[in-house]
Amino acid sequence: GFRGPARVCVRAQLPGGGNGVWPAHWLMPLDDSCWPCHGELDIMEMIDADGVLHGTYHWCANATCGDGPAHLSDTFQTPVALDGWHEFAVEFGPGAARFAVDGAFYGSVAPDALLWNTSYYAILNTAIGGPWPRPPDAATTFPNYHRVDAIRVAYPKAV
Repeated sequence: GFRGPARVCVRAQLPGGGNGVWPAHWLMPLDDSCWPCHGELDIMEMIDADGVLHGTYHWCANATCGDGPAHLSDTFQTPVALDGWHEFAVEFGPGAARFAVDGAFYGSVAPDALLWNTSYYAILNTAIGGPWPRPPDAATTFPNYHRVDAIRVAYPKAV
């Protein structure tokens, strides 16, 4: 695993394909015994090939299992073209997480429970169907490809 402060970048080409296609790049804590209280950072999700990125941070109140609402989140959205390669990134450190595509920041969150020093691992996947996207239909394209060129974790220089 890796921990912050860090910048995690994924260079990828997202699938099109229509309804039911749900690519995601996300970070989960190594200790996920009480999701989402140890934090989950969704670098990028796109639903139904609609060209809208979602960057989300999930947490729970006071970072304590069972304390307050079970699940809080902030989601930010920005458009992205489905043709070609893009760099999807999240920077996280003391007090904030910022979401970017192709070097441009489009959202940030600074919840009380930002666990920047938690050890994370990355998941890169494409789901078909599920609770958020529409079901696949006759217009959904298969085969469909979610191409990943690289994932990079960068740490800031010590001052």
